[in-house]
Amino acid sequence: MAGVVGAAAEARPFRTYFEMEPRCDVCGYLFEREEGYWTGAMIVNIAVCEAWFFLLFIGTVLLTLPDIAWTP
Repeated sequence: MAGVVGAAAEARPFRTYFEMEPRCDVCGYLFEREEGYWTGAMIVNIAVCEAWFFLLFIGTVLLTLPDIAWTP
């Protein structure tokens, strides 16, 4: 990855490794995510975490079937 804007190959979109410029210096392209981008990312993250929890819970119950320690 070259770290340059496609149409304006001499422009740099990043100020630092963790901070982007708001617009391209050469062509004025706005570096902004689509509306709802983070909502979709959060939904995927929650779904993956819930699936892992469910699988680990069922696996733990199945591995300890004869003596399920419901209380400590």
